[in-house]
Amino acid sequence: MVTDEDLRAELARLRRRSRLRRDGSSLALIEVDLRGEITAWNHQAEVVFGWTEAEVLGQSIAVLVTPGGRARSEAHMLAVLRGEPRTGRWCNVRKDGAQIVCEWNHTVLRDEHGAPESVACEARDVTAEAASQRRQALMQALADHSPLGIFAKGPDGRHLYANAAFADSLGRTPEEVVGLDDFALFEPGIAADLRRNDEQIAAGGRAMAREDAGVGPHAGRTYWTLKFPLLGESGEVAAICGIIHDISARKQAELAREQLLAELSSPLIPLADGLLVMPLIGTIDAARAERMVATLLAGVGERRARAVILDITGVRTIDARVADALLRAARAVRLLGAEAILTGIGPEVARTLIGLGFDLRGVVTLADLRAGVEHARRR
Repeated sequence: MVTDEDLRAELARLRRRSRLRRDGSSLALIEVDLRGEITAWNHQAEVVFGWTEAEVLGQSIAVLVTPGGRARSEAHMLAVLRGEPRTGRWCNVRKDGAQIVCEWNHTVLRDEHGAPESVACEARDVTAEAASQRRQALMQALADHSPLGIFAKGPDGRHLYANAAFADSLGRTPEEVVGLDDFALFEPGIAADLRRNDEQIAAGGRAMAREDAGVGPHAGRTYWTLKFPLLGESGEVAAICGIIHDISARKQAELAREQLLAELSSPLIPLADGLLVMPLIGTIDAARAERMVATLLAGVGERRARAVILDITGVRTIDARVADALLRAARAVRLLGAEAILTGIGPEVARTLIGLGFDLRGVVTLADLRAGVEHARRR
């Protein structure tokens, strides 16, 4: 026969089990009566919101909601009692005033007649998750609207992500790029080179930058590419990510500037019919000397010059390679049927030429440019 004492013991045991289950839950479990007052509060609720059970029992559930969200919270609770959607995310407030984001689920508890008695609430702190989602959304928006091409490839070489700029550089849409590897996007030689580069980055575990030529509709263009490995939780390479930038305009500007500097560094000036002058200023290195010779020979041939003056008044020092280039230029001019006149040789340059043993026979040497011009006119 079951006695009252047995029933009380069983009831106490059930309450203890229920309490252990509640306090062992990873969710904040809160019960609220129809007036909106808190009637039950587990250990995880204390962890999430900072209040102890003794501090919060009997208080309104509104104590967990920011002032600006209380009207919305009350409307939501009324909607829950009417049987409307029971889940949602809310901006809540802890005892210390810190705001957190929680994901809530509500269940209406009813009596034996079906009438609502209270509302059981489950809350999970998703502040970090929400912040991560905001960051991901921000980075996604930045990548999608970036003028730079951005992509990511998995360990198998297939593209996991491609923004509009990167896909456009291939003449495709992002949807057409994702899922394809380099062998499906490029010719075999280029794809194999890109694959080797990815393997180097994965093996080295560091970023690498290089310049690549455009393909397809963008052939002839130049792209700067930065690629780096993205590591997974275990330290393995989860993806190879990359950023590309079209530097064609910059490369063309650099080439034009180099050409301009080359022309300015070795200008060829027509003074009169059949007479050209090349004034040289500053330091002449081997590269400039070769450009000088090429410019000189091209000018003599195009203008059918009869005399060329190389004025080195502005050149302070020359080495053996530069002196040899000057003399080679003079000999080449003579082979084209023109006379080579070297003017403006200073003392230091003269000593260098003599010390190096260069043969100046066949080359007219004069003190200055004026003397060179007068000599050419007399001839």
